[in-house]
Amino acid sequence: MKTYDAVIAGGGLIGASIALELAARGLRVAILDRQDPGREASWAAAGMLSAAPDSLEAFPLVPLSAASAAMYPSFIAEVENLSGSKTGYRMCGAVEAFFGIAAGQERDARVASIRSFGLEAETVSIEKFRQFAPALSAGIEAAAVLPTEAVVTPRDLMQAMLAACRSSFPCIRCRRVAVGRLRRWIAIWHIWGWWKFSAAILSMASC
Repeated sequence: MKTYDAVIAGGGLIGASIALELAARGLRVAILDRQDPGREASWAAAGMLSAAPDSLEAFPLVPLSAASAAMYPSFIAEVENLSGSKTGYRMCGAVEAFFGIAAGQERDARVASIRSFGLEAETVSIEKFRQFAPALSAGIEAAAVLPTEAVVTPRDLMQAMLAACRSSFPCIRCRRVAVGRLRRWIAIWHIWGWWKFSAAILSMASC
């Protein structure tokens, strides 16, 4: 019987990040996934890293998003150091375009909203905006720049995460679950005693 301190159901970016943190603290960790780890949502993500809210519903999450964004450079540095691989992370900023007769007012309201959370946002002239993105629509009436927005290459980050887990912490094991919903399999393994673990962590977009 294999013994682990924690079993993580879901081998995507979040699951692998949790495994890395737990293993760094000396815990034995197993990652379970129904296919090769990191080949679902983490493989298809766009890679945009933004603390700015994109809707009213996102406002309560801004403090958490801002804290996460501030920690991201050190997180990336650790992963790249442990794995020896690049993740495509860069702080390149982002531009937002506004259209129609009320574009200027909408832009100003958007900038004010972002700044109210302590985040950086700037108004920019159309002429300067086109230096950033000359191929965009001629119908743009106003624009803003979010200078601290960042991007990462999700597939490179996922591969680096798994490499960091496997090479730096041999106490991490990945296991592919061929059938069944992972919640059910964890329950069965726990009852049947195939595996012994102190905690189960669900890290899945869907089950």
